[in-house]
Amino acid sequence: MMKGKITMINSISSTTASSTTITSRSSDVANQIKTLESQKQQLQSQQTQIEQNETIQEEEKEKQLEQLKKQISEIEAQIQALQNQTSETSNPNSNAQIQQDNVYISNEAYSLFKTSTTKLD
Repeated sequence: MMKGKITMINSISSTTASSTTITSRSSDVANQIKTLESQKQQLQSQQTQIEQNETIQEEEKEKQLEQLKKQISEIEAQIQALQNQTSETSNPNSNAQIQQDNVYISNEAYSLFKTSTTKLD
């Protein structure tokens, strides 16, 4: 769990650099995608644990599963947005917007990750 938090913090830090080249931008995006996919897998694992947990009442189980599905969908949307960024042009204005988007996506991903780990602990 700690490794995921460190990875997310590193991902956020890497997107706040003042200038970005195509190579480092692609690397940052690839790292963010890997981080988001890892978080998605963690959420899916939690989903499986909840589904198999017989001590949780059915109503509570459904509520938790619905929340996890929503978080997984949001992460999938973020992954898609990052994948779309890799195909954009590389002019300075585009790079600045991509950098802002990366920071926003990283912050949102960390917020979702933090929420999911605190609610299910």
